[in-house]
Amino acid sequence: MFLVSDGELQLVNIAVHPELRDKGLGRKLLNHLLLEADSRAAEKIFLEVRPSNRGAIGLYEKLGFKVLYRRPRYYTPEGEDALVMVLETPRGKHPGRN
Repeated sequence: MFLVSDGELQLVNIAVHPELRDKGLGRKLLNHLLLEADSRAAEKIFLEVRPSNRGAIGLYEKLGFKVLYRRPRYYTPEGEDALVMVLETPRGKHPGRN
């Protein structure tokens, strides 16, 4: 599930059932998300992920996402932090932009 507003796409939730992991499904879902971002003229894609979710972080990094900052105590009730990650899409890479 995702939201798009003002040139930014926010990935709200993505999941692969534990029995179906390590089969490339997460990458396929994210590749579809990248196509959606392009079709909706999104310049950046944002997401939050638990630091303990190393598998997801690795996949996001392989696709070019970078950690932007850490949100303390984001996930309740356990109080785990969230890593906010961002991917600047080709549409967002214009001369003179940061």
